[in-house]
Amino acid sequence: MLSIPRRPLDVSMISALPFIVDLDKESLPGKNLEWLSQRRLSALDSFLELGLPTRNWEDWKYTRLQPLENTTYRRAVHSDSTYNIDNTLPIFSVSSGPRLVFVEGIFRPDLSKLDGLPDTVTLLPLSEVLRKNPNFLKDAMAPDLERKKPMFVLTEALMDSGFVFHARENLETELLIEIVHMGGGAKEPVALFPRNLIIIEDNAKITLIEYFKGNGRGTYLANALTDVKLGKEATLKHYKIQEEIVSGALISSSRVFLQERANYESFKLGLGALLSRDESYVQLLGEGAHCELRGAFINRGSQHHDITTCVEHSVPGTKLTELFKGVLEDEARGVFQGKIIVKEGAQKTDAEMTTKTLLLSEGAEINAKPELEIYADDVKCSHGAASGQLDEAGIFYLRSRGIPEPLAKNLLVQSFIQEAIDGVTENSVKTAIMDRVLHALPGNCYLAHEWRDEQ
Repeated sequence: MLSIPRRPLDVSMISALPFIVDLDKESLPGKNLEWLSQRRLSALDSFLELGLPTRNWEDWKYTRLQPLENTTYRRAVHSDSTYNIDNTLPIFSVSSGPRLVFVEGIFRPDLSKLDGLPDTVTLLPLSEVLRKNPNFLKDAMAPDLERKKPMFVLTEALMDSGFVFHARENLETELLIEIVHMGGGAKEPVALFPRNLIIIEDNAKITLIEYFKGNGRGTYLANALTDVKLGKEATLKHYKIQEEIVSGALISSSRVFLQERANYESFKLGLGALLSRDESYVQLLGEGAHCELRGAFINRGSQHHDITTCVEHSVPGTKLTELFKGVLEDEARGVFQGKIIVKEGAQKTDAEMTTKTLLLSEGAEINAKPELEIYADDVKCSHGAASGQLDEAGIFYLRSRGIPEPLAKNLLVQSFIQEAIDGVTENSVKTAIMDRVLHALPGNCYLAHEWRDEQ
């Protein structure tokens, strides 16, 4: 058993962290909870031992965090969140349902909408749950935090914001519940450490949308850690839309646990951000559990986008579908690292993993590393990775039909990405995602029906 030294969270320890200033125990939520202080302390010890990951780490071979050390970040304070963003809301709204809004990691009740939630749903900021029901978090937070993952333990030590979503058993609602994270408006660089918890109990069915939006010209770093727990026959449709500004850095890590016949449908759209890395670690713990991980990213300039996944099949009869599409131009960099682990005894596993990337310029680059670790003999598993340029014959064909070259290219890019988006089963969300994709396409962007109307 790990022995945690019973000593206070020392300010000097925090000041030893790279690139972070103006942060101390008194500024963190739950400061009077001994169990949380010990949890923070243990995590901080782990981070100080590990340090920031470097390219010598296999999981970080293609993504460098050392440039972050060139910027001094401080913790966001309430005044950083008070700039006027009313004209940007609703931002991604595809319904008039409940919404939780954070600005620079600070909860904004004036922009949030919590009425209309079923009685069997809890949706609150982490800080409020720590005040009202800390024992719930003590029991619900996974005790076995991976101590060898420095960005995990850094957020565990410095968690200063985030949300808790809890749906009780047998709940089924058509509400689309939104979590909005906004950043970039602070005058000085700020660092955010959101710690989120999503619990979907047995037989409950929920759709949750997280929207990350850069607003303004500020510099910020968000390092988020989310635990997702699905009970027996629970269903979660979990969509993440990231539209960060070019000075923003977002590292988002999720740990997902599925029990018997649970269904997890995930789609992630990555647009913008100087640096973004999305990690998904999934454990299929019950027979019949089904996981879909899909996503798309479009990056240009010197932007860097990293998708890292690891899915463990621990029991027989589980299924995984994984598909990511990327579009890179200029000198943008993309990374895909996907691993499927089939443990001994996990027979009848059905797992498929595919990543494809379009490179629209000579300077764009993708690094793909799909992996399989299989310790069972009666399984169906496959992986594939491909990259290439736009089909010149396809462009010529469309141009010969009178379609302008920029539109011809965009139609081909749209068709390329469409396969990943087609996996989104919530139609209103699918439409909104495609709208974001169309506006992010390179060159002059026209909707096909608009161009036809002009002829």
